[in-house]
Order: sequence, then structure tokens, then C-alpha cells
Amino acid sequence: MSQPENFEINGLPDALSSLVTEFGAVDSQAIAFSFAAPTKECIASLTQPTINFFLFDIRENTEKREVNPQVFRRVAEKEGGRKMPPRRMDLSYLVSVFASDARDELALLWRVTAVLMRHPVLPEEVMPEELKENLRRMDAQITARLHEKESGRDLLEWWTALGVTPRASLHYVVTVPLDLESELKSKLVLSWQLRVGEIEARDPKQSEVVEQFGGRIYNQRRQPQQNLTVSLQTDAQEKNRQRRVVVEERQTGKDGRYDFRLYENAMKLTLTISREGNVLKRFEHSGATPPDEWREVILDVN
Repeated sequence: MSQPENFEINGLPDALSSLVTEFGAVDSQAIAFSFAAPTKECIASLTQPTINFFLFDIRENTEKREVNPQVFRRVAEKEGGRKMPPRRMDLSYLVSVFASDARDELALLWRVTAVLMRHPVLPEEVMPEELKENLRRMDAQITARLHEKESGRDLLEWWTALGVTPRASLHYVVTVPLDLESELKSKLVLSWQLRVGEIEARDPKQSEVVEQFGGRIYNQRRQPQQNLTVSLQTDAQEKNRQRRVVVEERQTGKDGRYDFRLYENAMKLTLTISREGNVLKRFEHSGATPPDEWREVILDVN
């Protein structure tokens, strides 16, 4: 029997952004979402009103810890048994809004506050399919709340640490299940994976590949796009200064993800996204390291 895919904390950004846009009547075309630390550099790079969810703390919710094993039955596989229930982890977000007009900031933050308070349980409608499947497997929900205890002081300290003038913000806590019995059974694939070592000690045949990178592709509704053809053309220069072109193709899975390997002697990268032979988007980049925007691509389709 194949192991079920694990609960992915990376599915939360999609769920949170969909929660605000779908239940808060917020125009997803006019508003952007960011999950990076709201530093001065990050704020200065924004080009439109942005809602920021910054994850700054993860810890177990010991009040919700269950110690009695659960009985489970899988009818299709004709098996059953007992297992420990999942732990509950509190994910603390610093939620803030950035806009050129202070009135827009306040209006948008007020709307976000209402949406978050109205949904103490994240609706399934806003979750990626994999996230819903894993929650059903664990018979669990994702709950959320606005944190109150000493929240003002905690947030002020965070703004100070980020080097940004304090602003109105929320301390939002999302409680997610963590299945300790299955979380470590599957291989972890990172978006960026760098191998570092002594150049002289490398095998010349293996020294070309130094990184692995990946990303996800969505439509304008933040839905993962499956069965897309993603190709990466690498223009590289050999040690003898001869030019070499490598083209690799991948198919996106149901989570919209693609993964490629990189070469240390790459001079130019071209990423092409197509469906049934029709090119949907193409990117070109000079250098061996892809830009961050390749990690998350939004197509102009519904």
C-alpha cells in the first residue's frame, strides 16, 4: 500500500489568500498577497496594495494534545489498528496591510479582520485538494483565531526587530495537525537544494549539477495547474568555452509543481510553460540562478 501524502504546511498560503478573496469580497486582481518577512526592502518593492501574512513562530498547542491512541479502519485495504492522534501546532502570523493610501490600508485591514474572525475553522472550499485529503485522512480540522494575550507588546517587538515603523497589525494563530507517524515516511523535496564542497574533491562528471530548484503554477483563482508541460533550456559554457544547450521537460502534478536541476556553468535560462503544444508563458534569465518569481507562476487563465 502506498503511503498517503503528508500534510503540507506550504498549502496554507493558498488557503489563507483564498479565504480573504472569496469570503471577504476582495478583488484578487487589485490586491496582492505576500508571505515574506515585511522588511523595508520587501515593502519598498511592492507595486500594489498587499496583504502580508508573515509566519514568525511555530509551537505545539499543548492544551489540545491527546494521549490516548485512536482506533482506525481502512475498509478498502482490509486493515486496521491503533495509532497516536496527530499533534496540534500553533502557527503565529503577523498580518499587516501595505498601500499607498493610509485609508485604503485601514479599510483593507478592517475587512481582513472581519473575515478572519468570522471563520474560526478554515472552510474546505479555500483549501488545495491535497490539503483537504490529508485533513480527511487525519479526521482533523484547521482552526484559527486572533491572539489577544499580550498581543500588542509582542507585535511591537516584531516590528522593531524587522527595523520597520510599527503599524496596525494582527496576531493570527492557525492551529494545524501534525501526524508524527507519517510525516517522516516520504522524501522531502526542497524548492532550492545547494550542494557545497571542495571543488578539487568533486568528480568532474558530477560537478556540473549544483542545485535543484522547483516551483508551482496556478491560475488567477490560485488553483494549481496540472498536466502542464514545463521546459527549461540551459545555455551553458564548457571549460573549453564551447557552448552547450540542455533542454529538459517536466509535467506538473496535481499540486501544480515542477522541479529541475541546474548546472554551475549555466549562462542563460529559459523557462517555457505550455499546454498541448500552446505556449502559455515564457521567461528568460541571464545567469545560473533562477529568479524568485519562478517559484510561483500565475497564468492569465481562469
